[in-house]
Amino acid sequence: MNILYIEDNDDDVFMIKEMLDEHGDDSLHLNSANTLSKGFDYIANNNVDVILLDLGLPESNGLPTVHKVLQQNLSIPFIVFTGNSDAELGIQAINLGAQDFLVKGQIYRELLVKTINFATIRYNLIQELDEKSNALEKASRYKSEFLANMSHELRSPLNSLLILSEILSENQEQNLTADQIKSAELIHRGGSELLDLINDLLDLAKVESGKLTMHFDNASITAICENLHGQFSPIAKKKDLKFKIDIANDLADTLMTDKQRMLQILKNLLSNAFKFTFSGSVEFNVYTPNADIHFNNGNLQVGEVIAFSVVDTGTGIEKDKQDAIFEAFQQADNSITRNFGGTGLGLSISREFSKALGGEIHVKSIMDKGSTFTLILPINPLRIMEKSSDLNTLKESGMRDTLGKCEPKSERQECTDSINGKQCPFIKRVVLLVEDDDRNIFALSKILKAWGFTVITATNGQRAIEELEHRDDIDLVLMDMMMPIMDGLKATQKIRNHVRYKELPIIFLTAKAMPEDKANCLEAGANDYLAKPIDKNQLFSLIEKYLNRKSVYIDGAETKNQFSISTPY
Repeated sequence: MNILYIEDNDDDVFMIKEMLDEHGDDSLHLNSANTLSKGFDYIANNNVDVILLDLGLPESNGLPTVHKVLQQNLSIPFIVFTGNSDAELGIQAINLGAQDFLVKGQIYRELLVKTINFATIRYNLIQELDEKSNALEKASRYKSEFLANMSHELRSPLNSLLILSEILSENQEQNLTADQIKSAELIHRGGSELLDLINDLLDLAKVESGKLTMHFDNASITAICENLHGQFSPIAKKKDLKFKIDIANDLADTLMTDKQRMLQILKNLLSNAFKFTFSGSVEFNVYTPNADIHFNNGNLQVGEVIAFSVVDTGTGIEKDKQDAIFEAFQQADNSITRNFGGTGLGLSISREFSKALGGEIHVKSIMDKGSTFTLILPINPLRIMEKSSDLNTLKESGMRDTLGKCEPKSERQECTDSINGKQCPFIKRVVLLVEDDDRNIFALSKILKAWGFTVITATNGQRAIEELEHRDDIDLVLMDMMMPIMDGLKATQKIRNHVRYKELPIIFLTAKAMPEDKANCLEAGANDYLAKPIDKNQLFSLIEKYLNRKSVYIDGAETKNQFSISTPY
């Protein structure tokens, strides 16, 4: 082991050399330099395993000496030597990057050798951990890229499949038999189930990569319960189960949360309850927990949280399986997949979503008697998350509204009635559809023309710009992201560079569905974004939003009084 001692005092150098010689280990070789610059010159021309660094050099004294060593990026462990009254200085040096420190006047042979060996071992372990951390980060990045690409390749054909099968099942031309309509409905249902699986995988990837973003706003508890009642009452009726929703009288009707993620959790819990309950009932209760509850998150307090419980009389879960069901791809029994389907991702994603919302999920279950899953959420997540070490950044107010947010129920119903009533709400309007996939061009054009649009198509960004240059009647651009010659992002940037197109609504319809894809679209200049497969009603609402009022592009997005929180994992 080649040891370099940077020390201007010859007596100190002699003492350290003597200690190492007395140790009798021929593998320890000491060399010295009396200034930092000479030490760096020696290191440049020789292999050095450990540096012993005096912090009292004439040319550099104290912590600046440590900084100068670190600036060299030497990748060599170093131990600092301090005076009798400077032990605190040694601790500060370790915090900066030194492996250890020794106090002059308190050094003896065994301590010196042990410190040198410890510093070498510690440094090597840190290097190894850094390498493994980098390898894990790279693997996680590759996985995220794979999932993003997989999502894109699956969403593109699913988009046309779902749109066209839905149009067929509606049978607006009244020329299909009942059997043909049922076939179209089955195609649409199968595609929707595949889309659910893709979304689950992407949600899991977001959680694991730390890219899960929450959009908080006031949510109505009554509206949430009405949503759940409307969705699950037909299932209860079909399975001949009692379905009851109860909201405690002492509750306020609103809480601050991400309504979309919250509904995703509750729908998953209710779906499981109905899936595994064959007789009896499923209850959904909203209430304030009493003092007997035990929180896993120490920041949660009784009186500051709301509980949403799903109680069923189903098959129940064995005690030793109640933790495992929250792990990804895990189910209580392998036969569940064979009998009921599913991937085992729902509860895992729900648990991580609950944490991101500042809450948690509890489970109680007895075999053959039933289960109770309870989602606990804070009334004020800001207070909880400001205390939590999991959250580093809170960005309040003026943040981007949730992308593709659905309009209120009454407006959505009005949109649906307009379509089913075969009215043409966008008659004499012209839309530029920028899309390179023939299947999606056909499917999207079909519904756009049914709404009264004149549809102009372009198969890449360059063609889109040419169409805009030669026409002055285009009211709206629907833009794909990944296209040959010029992609949608570059095309949008070029469009926005022209003053003439500052107010032209641009909505991205893309199979790129990762969080950064949304941000990239808005940054390029889009007004809004929808991920494929496209929901017809959601697309209608967005188009109506931008065509029925003057649309102004301001820094890539409109803003509302909301806040967004990115939760690292």
